[in-house]
Amino acid sequence: MQPRSQTSSRSRAHRIALERSGVPQVDSVIVPQRAHDMPLYSRMGAYDTNPLRRVRTGVVRAVGLVAVALAVTGCARLTDPGSSARTITPREAAAVALESLPGQPTSLGETSSDDSFPADLVSVDLRYPASDGDEASDGDLVRIGVSPEQWELAQPCDDLHRTFECTELHTDVDDAVLQLAWVMEEPEEDPGSVWVTMLRGSGETSSMEWSGAKITGDPRRLDLPFSVDDAVAVLEDPRMRYAVTAETQALGEQLNGWPEESRSADHAIAMSFLTGYGGDDHFAGIVTSSLLMEFGDDAIGGRLEPDHGHPMIDTGTGMRFQVTYDVLAAPAPPEWMSADPCSSAELAGRCVRIEGERGPLFFVWKAADIPVDDEEWVWMISLRAEEVVAVRATMSVPDDQALAMRVAGWGTISRLLDGSEGESELGLECGWCDEEHLERLSSGDTPVPVLE
Repeated sequence: MQPRSQTSSRSRAHRIALERSGVPQVDSVIVPQRAHDMPLYSRMGAYDTNPLRRVRTGVVRAVGLVAVALAVTGCARLTDPGSSARTITPREAAAVALESLPGQPTSLGETSSDDSFPADLVSVDLRYPASDGDEASDGDLVRIGVSPEQWELAQPCDDLHRTFECTELHTDVDDAVLQLAWVMEEPEEDPGSVWVTMLRGSGETSSMEWSGAKITGDPRRLDLPFSVDDAVAVLEDPRMRYAVTAETQALGEQLNGWPEESRSADHAIAMSFLTGYGGDDHFAGIVTSSLLMEFGDDAIGGRLEPDHGHPMIDTGTGMRFQVTYDVLAAPAPPEWMSADPCSSAELAGRCVRIEGERGPLFFVWKAADIPVDDEEWVWMISLRAEEVVAVRATMSVPDDQALAMRVAGWGTISRLLDGSEGESELGLECGWCDEEHLERLSSGDTPVPVLE
């Protein structure tokens, strides 16, 4: 038996959503999201559209879901216009849910999304040890979501065209419908899944879905890690609402184990830089940057230490050199960077300004013939509206501007600083850095070692 993955679950869910919807409209008008992608989107939230494209072109006949995700099809908000109330956060939703769920999750965090994810959906994933003991799997998944609107065709169970089991449950919540649905196990393919959904008269919808244990019948009669009663308790909790209360906020603040939300870290930002820049074999490892104090208490910064046994070589001149890179980000720059570094008399003729997509970029260099200190260095800076991101190369710096730019790696680094290298973007907020890099850092799966 192959280790369980999310693939079969996704296929099952696409299939379910398709069969509930009938034949999606195929519209050739070019818009940000094609109309035929929206029926599944309204039921599932963000999903991989490639399987649906294959269905349209006849390559495969079935596609499907990780979970019944909660989506919205409009822009209505639960709170009145001008209200000061804010919506619940994934962290707060997790804190409320954990009050009713048994056991401790192995990990928790906001549901991964992309640009197509519904803006009004709040969704959180909780992972628990695998029910079947399979250490190769990600473990059992509990997904909880809250949305301000009922998605299209989210009707009582008797009105659904479905291939899964569904029934209504009793609830004491006024003006609400509670539904239980489940998909049976597909032996050797998919353990099945269960979800409970609360549909309120106002349109607000909340749901808890869980998968991992084998679903061989009505989940109310099975001995599962999470019972239907657990899910009902989560959804009936008066704090599991789209508009947050002070009590819910306080509960979220007390939750332990929540990852920093889209916050990069000292080692992660250095590894993100290395991933985009390359040259792994030229560096001995990653440490925290000693320049952090220059950028303030909220700064992050990592340093790539050179491998002295593997110097870099400039292919144009044959020049061999070592370079130490410090990669830093902060809400505000040091004073000398705060305006226009190129306007400084000390840097006259040693500073180049380029207009970037996110703000001005600066290349500042100090060669050996400038008697300010004993070091030679290059600063490559991105001054953005909300933060500064800077890379310092400490190395033997040529006096010639073009050669200094080339050996410092300005061509690639300027793209990294400006955010045009996609996933290798640098900054305080870097969800990809957290999800990929911090996981690799914690497991030791890094191109260069962490030296501290």
